[in-house]
Amino acid sequence: MSTTLHWGIIGPGRIAHKFADALAYCDHNQLVAVASRSQQNADAFASRWQLAHAYDDEAALLANPQVQAVYIATPHNYHYPAAMRALKAGKHVLIEKPACVNAAQFARLCELAEQHDCMLMEAVWSRFLPYVAQAKQWLADKRIGEVQSIQSSIGIAFEHGPEHRINNKALAGGAMLDLGVYALSLSQFMLGQSHTAIQALGKLSADGVDESVMATVQYSGGQLAQFATSIVSQQQNALHVYGSEGTITLEPRFWSGSQVSLQRGDDIQTLTLPWAHNGFEYQIEDMARCILVGKRQSDVVPHRDTLAVLTQMDEVRRQIGLYYGDEFEKV
Repeated sequence: MSTTLHWGIIGPGRIAHKFADALAYCDHNQLVAVASRSQQNADAFASRWQLAHAYDDEAALLANPQVQAVYIATPHNYHYPAAMRALKAGKHVLIEKPACVNAAQFARLCELAEQHDCMLMEAVWSRFLPYVAQAKQWLADKRIGEVQSIQSSIGIAFEHGPEHRINNKALAGGAMLDLGVYALSLSQFMLGQSHTAIQALGKLSADGVDESVMATVQYSGGQLAQFATSIVSQQQNALHVYGSEGTITLEPRFWSGSQVSLQRGDDIQTLTLPWAHNGFEYQIEDMARCILVGKRQSDVVPHRDTLAVLTQMDEVRRQIGLYYGDEFEKV
């Protein structure tokens, strides 16, 4: 393939603009096309980022031979069908988190990626950030001894109305898929183990989405990860990794920050590690490198981790009674 990877975007919303900004920063990556359900929205996005191609139909984008990779930035319930069509068209796929509504859908995408020799990755940008990499290095160096537990909270009191996607069950809204995925994915990343048990409680809104969830996950090594997530309460938004000899803390906004602390007794070391650009550049560069050398999975966000986190979220949703309906849950 060419040393420049040519991208298309499906779903030109707010997060797609952040992705386009990061892509413009990255060498050997170029955004060439966008698709939206609205030609007006596609044209506006294309004008902002000086793109040659703007479509009101994703099929037209997928038929463009110049497009090699696709970033899917639609609401959650559209991730699976859009990714399925992109893989069948032979495009490499980066899907905004959560990759799918459930684990069975992502397992099917993995099969399609293998069949069509395509790269497939969930866009968990937090895993690539410098301060998270520093925390992982401290863990590898046993700076806090043996990890015993992880505790995190991710809650934002959104003021959006009932029509907004985060409050809309028809768009797979709610706290778990939008926010809780960060707590579970980073806990999975820190521990690198499979889970063995989950206990969860949650509160559903009148419209049927999860407003607040608290859960504990036990992993194969015996460690526990406890998290709280909410779209109606403002929380501490920190993640603490507790070890036999100390604590590592990511805060504030542990999923999108730059500060990491290591505490051993009374000694506290705090590092601030800023992003090179807006934070999305690391996942873009990782995916481009993988494709260039023929890899079809990222070492940072491998398929097994995405499947594990989606399986955990499936169980949490089962326990709190949240099902999005056959239309959105089907494979």
